[in-house]
Amino acid sequence: GGYMNLFVPGSWCAKENLACIGEPICATVRSFQGGLADEKMFDSPDWRPTADGPSRTRRFASGGMLNMAGSHMLDMTAWLLGIPKSVSCQTWSPDGYDAELQAHALFRMESGASVHFEAALSLFSRTGVYGNGWDEWIQIDGTKGRMELYYPLWDRPADFPAKARLYLESRKEWEEPEFPAVNAFHLELAAFAERCQGRGEAGQSILDGAVVDCWIDACYESARTGKEAAFRM
Repeated sequence: GGYMNLFVPGSWCAKENLACIGEPICATVRSFQGGLADEKMFDSPDWRPTADGPSRTRRFASGGMLNMAGSHMLDMTAWLLGIPKSVSCQTWSPDGYDAELQAHALFRMESGASVHFEAALSLFSRTGVYGNGWDEWIQIDGTKGRMELYYPLWDRPADFPAKARLYLESRKEWEEPEFPAVNAFHLELAAFAERCQGRGEAGQSILDGAVVDCWIDACYESARTGKEAAFRM
């Protein structure tokens, strides 16, 4: 499996109703992964690199939270809002660590919208909309309303369904459709198999991964230089 959130029913609800909120003005994108980390991860020799190689932190976080957590949400941001024009990013990790535990960024999108982005390893075990430490969501404000999309813990897909909420100022009320809990990994692989056999609709491609990789590169460039970085493909 790869970027599986595309196959969550709530994602398609958000995509199909995005035009209802008018022109997107700003958005907040968060991926806080908590509940599985203890305090020692933030300050312990066990999580620092050694003479033998990279740290447990780097191996655990696939190089850092931008890669492990942020990549999936950048994929969904691109799917819903397009690509950025430029990136301003800061990362944080304890002294001596070789992978960031937090990343915060501002994206100036090609559309003119601004996106605030957060990816972090969280110590808290009962935060988030599902109360299990998993806090991963997208909020988009447009000229006519707001779209909110919440994702469940990736390795417990049967526990909770994704949530999508739509607020329209013209109605002054929220719409909250219900969705079944699904295993997005299984749906993604099934769709891939269908396309390999010449059936099914076109889905994600290598271009989607390239967009995310270039986005992450721009984040690291900005964090390294302390300056705004252009998005380059």
